Amino acid sequence: SGAPVELAARTKRHPSATSDHESKHCKLDDLARCYDDTARDAAQALRRIREDAIRESLAGTSIKGTRVVVPIPKAARKAMTEALRKIAATARETGRETARHEIRSQVAEMAPAPTPADPTMAERILGAFGLATAPIKPFDPFDPAGAAKRTLTGVDAVAAAITDELETTLSLNVDEILGQMIAGLKREIVQALAQEMGDQEAKDYAQRVLFDRSETALEKAGREMASRGINGGRAEVAEQANEAMADTGLAVEMATRTSVLEDSTCDNCRALHGREVALDSPEYLAIMPPAECSGGAWCRCIMTYGVTRKVDE
Repeated sequence: SGAPVELAARTKRHPSATSDHESKHCKLDDLARCYDDTARDAAQALRRIREDAIRESLAGTSIKGTRVVVPIPKAARKAMTEALRKIAATARETGRETARHEIRSQVAEMAPAPTPADPTMAERILGAFGLATAPIKPFDPFDPAGAAKRTLTGVDAVAAAITDELETTLSLNVDEILGQMIAGLKREIVQALAQEMGDQEAKDYAQRVLFDRSETALEKAGREMASRGINGGRAEVAEQANEAMADTGLAVEMATRTSVLEDSTCDNCRALHGREVALDSPEYLAIMPPAECSGGAWCRCIMTYGVTRKVDE
């Protein structure tokens, strides 16, 4: 986590970064690479859409003297929203798959040995958790009436909350990208007009400048959707695993905030590294990455999940 730095600096990890849980059940380096790959792919896809957005806005731009009005590119906005939604869905499924592996790996170790009374105990527990590989029913944030008809509990409630958070984050990122683009176009056109360029010449100049400009907002959007999507998908599977293992004596009751601990890791993430919280506590969602990270969207922390035996009260 932290502000963007060179990859060589990112990959230099501290000795304390590797835990027994990570070495057996959850590869943080692999998840960190997923963050980077998702952000890179997202930036490439968004850059192409942003170029379309620039053309669309310039086509509708009106210039009257020194007054310049640059419209919101509606078609490009829709395309950018769908692209980010697809990125989030991919990240979310990556999170689900990694959490399934992490939890199944622990269940395989903890399942009781066969007994004369129940020779298939281990297979039965793993089979129960096998239900967690079924697709999670999507929640449609644009169908409030349909959502009101059913009471969301368990994994449905978690999935709905995560979808709502992703949609909110997505909308904020699109607004930021397009807001910066429109402000940049207006600024460059005004400067070109001040140099006595004609209206069309000023528009062409602004387009060239913005095409060549690297936008941090594009990578930020990709990284934030990756972080929230991966952690969100993992949270869904933790809840789904508990439903599947309800009668097995095993449960995922605790989550641990875990950092890759690179040279670029911020002080907040270092302080939260190793913080263990109960899944039913308010702090669980409050510290779920990228929450509290000084680098915000550049956070590469993860919540890991431990399987424990339930103690009869």
